[in-house]
Formats: sequence, C-alpha cells, structure tokens
Amino acid sequence: FREYFDVTQLQLYDRLYGATQIDDAVFAAYINDVADKAMELQNKIERAYELQCAQVLENGIVQVKVGKNIDYTRKADSLKDLGGGNYWASGSVDPATSIEEGCNFLRKVGKAEGGVFNMLLGSTALRDLLANAKVQDRGKIYNYSLDQIAPPQRNSVGATFHGEISAGSYRVRLWAYPQFYDNAQGVSTPYLNAKKAIIIPETPRFKLAFAAVPQLLSPNTPPKVGAFIMNEYEDKRAKSRIMDIESAGIAVPVAVDTIYTMQVVA
Repeated sequence: FREYFDVTQLQLYDRLYGATQIDDAVFAAYINDVADKAMELQNKIERAYELQCAQVLENGIVQVKVGKNIDYTRKADSLKDLGGGNYWASGSVDPATSIEEGCNFLRKVGKAEGGVFNMLLGSTALRDLLANAKVQDRGKIYNYSLDQIAPPQRNSVGATFHGEISAGSYRVRLWAYPQFYDNAQGVSTPYLNAKKAIIIPETPRFKLAFAAVPQLLSPNTPPKVGAFIMNEYEDKRAKSRIMDIESAGIAVPVAVDTIYTMQVVA
C-alpha cells in the first residue's frame, strides 16, 4: 500500500516559507498539520488491513487488486451453510446446536484449548439470534441460567459485547462489529457479512505480518524497517514536496483451523 500527499498544498505551507523569518507558532501548527495528514493516510491503510482480516474470517481468501488472491485454503468443514429449515430465524431451531458444532470443530480439528470462545455476529445474524424463540425460552428459566445476554456494551476498538450463551460444554461470548468501509463503488459496506456468525478461540493465533517496502539502498543508508514507512522527496519541475507512507502487510491466520464460519440467515 502507498498513500501520499503534497505538503505544498497545505494551508500553512505558504505562511511558513513565505516569510523572511519562520514563526515558531506557524511552524508548530504546520508540523501538526503534516502529522494529522500522515495519520489520515495511515488510517486509510489500516482500514485495508481490517478488510483483509474480515476476508480471512469469512472465507480465508484475501482479495488483492494486483496479482493473485491469497487463499489460506480453509477446510470445507469450517465453512458451514446451515441451509433451509436450520437458519436461526426459525422458531423450531436452537442456535446452541450449531454453535456447539462450531466449537467442537475448533477443539477437534483446530486443537483450540479452553472452553470459552468468541463469536462475531453479522447484523442480521445477531438480530435472528436474539429474536429466536428457543433462545428467549432459555432466558425464562430463572434458577437455571444458561445465558447471560446483556445490553450492548461498546469497547474501545469498535466492537460491541452482547453477553454470553452456553452451547453444550462451552461458553460463547457474543460480539457485534458495527463498523463500515467504502467499497470501490463508494458504497458503505459492513466489514462483517450480515448473514454470518464466526467462532474463534478466546486467544486466537492470528497475526498481521509486514514485509519490507521497495526502496533505494546504498552502502551508507540502511533499509527502513517497520509496519509503516514515511518518505519525503521533491519534484522541482512540479514545484511539489511529496510525503508518502508505505506498508506491505498481510493478515495471516497462523492457526487457520481455529476459525469456524456459519451462514445462519437465508
């Protein structure tokens, strides 16, 4: 990923270099302006990484603009469509059954440890779960609490906690992620598929790995390393001073078999 901006187009640039003496206050404001613009571009790249993570969780395939998509070859058994008559909107269906099957997959195939799992729910999947007759009936057993579904609780990174439910021998924490990005057509799109539920371990083994970005090397200049690399250069012909930020990262599900994705809505 590479994003850039022309610092000569910033409002304070002419005030900074147009005077015979640099004003300290103007210089400080200019530096802050440059930093804000750089962070805006970094956030744009981070949203692209966030989309990569969502794609890994949904089907294990990271889609790229240039070159071949990266397929982590998730097992077919980890990608489940409940099918007609088994979707959570049906009053005769108990969601705990399919959730338990997902947890069993993580334990048996993914070798996940522990009895607590997290489940990420698309907007429609969450609505159908909370409205499901079997789930609501479980909540009426006052002296035998199977579930602890709570009002939405927002955390600092954008997810929303909705409590816990039991599924067989497991406790499953319910999470929504009401965050959106603009797709190539400029349409606001949720990161999580509205129809799907994704189960992962309490402490998943996933990582965001970074490679080096292309750069000119010389004996006296060591290569720049890090998640995000800043550069500055001049285009005297265009009378521009360009700053860019580059990053070469990829979402990697190290333990790829510890993801279980269900389509729970028709």
